[in-house]
Amino acid sequence: MALTPISTVNNPPIPYTGSIPGGLTPGKQIFIQGVLPMTQDNFVVNLQCSPQGYPQVEVALHFNPRFNQGLVVRNSHQKGSWKKEETYGNFPFHPGQPFELIIAVETSQYKIAVNGQHFTEFQHRIPVHLVNTINIAGGVSIFCVRFDAPGPVMPACQPQNFGYGQPQMMPSGGYQCPPQPVIGFQQNYTEVVNPSVPYVGDIPGGLAAGKSITIQGSLPLSQEKFAINLQCGRQPYPQLDVALHFNPRFNEGCVVRNSHQGGSWKNEERYGAFPFHPGQNFEVKIVVELNQYQIFVNGQLFVGFQHRIPFHRVNTLSISGGLNVLRVRISNPDMATGSSVDESLASIYQPSSATPSYGTGVAYPPSNTTVLQNQPIIYNPSVPFLSGIPGGAVPGKMIYIMGNLASMPSRFNVNLQEGTLENCDVAFHMDVRFRFGRDVNVVVRNHKSRGTWGSEERSIPFFPFSVQSSFDLIILVEPACFKVAINNAHFLEFKHRLHPPARYSTLKIDGDLTLTQVRFQ
Repeated sequence: MALTPISTVNNPPIPYTGSIPGGLTPGKQIFIQGVLPMTQDNFVVNLQCSPQGYPQVEVALHFNPRFNQGLVVRNSHQKGSWKKEETYGNFPFHPGQPFELIIAVETSQYKIAVNGQHFTEFQHRIPVHLVNTINIAGGVSIFCVRFDAPGPVMPACQPQNFGYGQPQMMPSGGYQCPPQPVIGFQQNYTEVVNPSVPYVGDIPGGLAAGKSITIQGSLPLSQEKFAINLQCGRQPYPQLDVALHFNPRFNEGCVVRNSHQGGSWKNEERYGAFPFHPGQNFEVKIVVELNQYQIFVNGQLFVGFQHRIPFHRVNTLSISGGLNVLRVRISNPDMATGSSVDESLASIYQPSSATPSYGTGVAYPPSNTTVLQNQPIIYNPSVPFLSGIPGGAVPGKMIYIMGNLASMPSRFNVNLQEGTLENCDVAFHMDVRFRFGRDVNVVVRNHKSRGTWGSEERSIPFFPFSVQSSFDLIILVEPACFKVAINNAHFLEFKHRLHPPARYSTLKIDGDLTLTQVRFQ
């Protein structure tokens, strides 16, 4: 049974003190995703029995990486004093690098994983049911804190020392999870279980080429109709724009596809067999391609529907009519399958090598886990954005940046640089200028060495950005140059001017944009 998310906190200020929904119980897991500064600093994660300060606060788990000592201290604070420290184990953190921390609560201990690998255990010194607060402080930036629960707790007579990420077995009668989204580090999808119908929900980050939406449900025995809409907002008709209206009609034996624009419905499309059956389960999967939606029913391609409204405007999913919805899953581009996208975001450039080092954010890994193949996905980070590049800008490294542009942007820029200081060396500077000084729709590339900018490169085959729209950007590091792709098409190259490129291990993004996702591969 999958873990059930019960709360997510995005981009909390540091220091952060917040309640743990429902307190701690065996089987609950806490995911913390963040990035460390380039300067060697310490940070702390405390699981506490209250939001009080020292010396009154009781701390069940004090997790304290200390860079100056190269060790991670684990301890508890009880009755006004610290108890015996535990410091054995390697030091799994690196300055300037993103990280993921998972704390899994077991009956007798906490188990702690860092970047997808089991790190250590810490035996309970304070009963877990007394813990209700998390505190994070020190030299760290946090993108996401998520609390997951395994569902109903087994009776005390049942063994609860389950393997990491393998919560207790589902009771024979089943367990109905509340309809809550799962938006996790490297999980790369949003899932809603058993939503009520009619259902209206956001599409995190909007639509992009390669993204897919899967709806699993069941139909009543009585012949009914239902509708799935991909919408541009939640306005009521007739103001609402609908990019795709998918409407199976049992009384007519057809599936109507249409769009709603400018206050009216447009031309219907009805051709194709009728793939639904009263009283049976079904699955509809909608895959976003560059020029159309491809719609699969029960694993078979059913029909295509050409875009009438730009898909980047779509941000809402609605479902209505005579059906029960069991699950809605919105998968990001590299999770989408069954698509024939000409050049999906994940396949424009094939990296010559990869340096995997991070975990999944889905569940606690086994103690003997090997390093997983994917690296951190950072969702909805704030701008300016500053992060280490795992392994540095070595040949084969790919950086994925997804974002949205404002209605009247002036400029935004992306830097691959040596550190975090204002005057540090920059191996690759890409400055997208919509209206900045005398520049209109210009993309400037450059480098900076010892505080001095080099010669600019300005020639471009086309200007690939549109105001008030989303974009996908890939930077591929090759032995001789950086390659850049925008919205699934190769855009430009920038030959290396500073060597070696691996020295430039920091990514900085700033300007008139919002970020929906940053990923390193």
